[in-house]
Amino acid sequence: MVITQSRTQSLLNRTIKVVPVLGLSALTVWAIALFSGPTRGTTWLHLAVGGAAPLLAWLWLAVFERGAGAAPETELRLDSNELRFARFEQVEVMSWDDYWGYRLTWELPPRIRIRRGGAKPILIDFFAFSREQRSILVEELRRRAEALPNKRLKLPARVLKLPARVD
Repeated sequence: MVITQSRTQSLLNRTIKVVPVLGLSALTVWAIALFSGPTRGTTWLHLAVGGAAPLLAWLWLAVFERGAGAAPETELRLDSNELRFARFEQVEVMSWDDYWGYRLTWELPPRIRIRRGGAKPILIDFFAFSREQRSILVEELRRRAEALPNKRLKLPARVLKLPARVD
């Protein structure tokens, strides 16, 4: 199964990443202006420079990165033997034998952390794929997690309780 990021989803994911950077830049410039006492003109200059770099990078990706020369979008391949995650030129491959489970992170923007044995986890941006694609991915990871050896041997607490002894 192949899950490919659409162009719209790519722009949405990049927007979610750029907005906090722009906000932090504006907050930093505001704090500098508040404590250093520059004139109003230099404050706007600081805001323009601090917010211009991330905004211009986002605009470049939104408007000009199209066609044959565009950076490849995020792609995820799931088959019976391995998980292959490609983002730009970086490809990470994990055998299902090395799969240790997954978690959703609390960081912003949220990510899916796929744990694997003996290597760093694979981090997938939560908004990199559409809602339907995310549900397919999470369902496949959940299905694989239920088959893990440590999960199969766990018994629910209600099974472990012994009935009360009646004399």
